[in-house]
This record gives sequence, structure tokens and C-alpha cells, in this order.
Amino acid sequence: RVVVGAVSISGYAGAQLKALLPRSRGPVAEMQSRLLLRAALWPEDASKRTESLDELRNAPDISLLQVLSDCLQVWPTKRLTELVLVILPSLTDKLTVATQEGEVKCRNLDCSNDIANYCVRPSSLKCLHCFYCCALANAT
Repeated sequence: RVVVGAVSISGYAGAQLKALLPRSRGPVAEMQSRLLLRAALWPEDASKRTESLDELRNAPDISLLQVLSDCLQVWPTKRLTELVLVILPSLTDKLTVATQEGEVKCRNLDCSNDIANYCVRPSSLKCLHCFYCCALANAT
């Protein structure tokens, strides 16, 4: 019954139900979103968060802009904050960003501009930069 309910409910409530179901299956991108939400739902020291993050570290690369775009549409602010400032920075080796030159690992992302030359930035700032880019793109 719970599985049928999770499939029939749309939006954040449906995503939350699917994230909490044990070992649910689906396309890779959908599974990554479920694991990210599952990690965001638990406190930092919870074993379930650690399990979700470990599973994501062993999964294929994650398209950062796609994940952020999907999450911006349905996740509440509190979960988005947790995702952008805590969860995604801990996964920078698995995150990729589509650029004009092709896919780039988040850890190698250059977020400089005309004012500030290239410098190494903390992964949380890189994730926040990508979040703002997605938010602006979705707003237009």
C-alpha cells in the first residue's frame, strides 16, 4: 500500500515517501535524487545519512545542475539549504557540471569572473554558485 501511495502522490510529499522506502528502484537520476533527499532528511550523525552518502559515492557521477534544477522545483527551503551547504559539498568528487567545453568535475570548476581571477574556492561556495545559476535560470 505504501509503494502504491508513493507512486500516486506527486511533488515533494511523493518524493519524500519514495526516499524513505527501502531500496526502491528506478532510473539512475531518480535514484540519485532519492538518495540525496534521504540524506537531507536525517541529522548529520545519523547512520542512514551515512549509508545514503556512501551509496551516492559508489554510484555513477551526479549531474549537479540537473539535481539542483529538479530539487528547486519541489524541495522546501530547509532541505535545499541542507543539500547545497552540507550534502553536495561532501560529494564534490562525484558531482559534474556541464560547461561549453564538456563535463567538468565540481572540484575542478572555475567560478571566477573578470574581477576575481581563478582561485581555489571551498566546495560549498562552488555548490552555492551552481545553485544560484540554477535558481536564476529557473526564474527566467
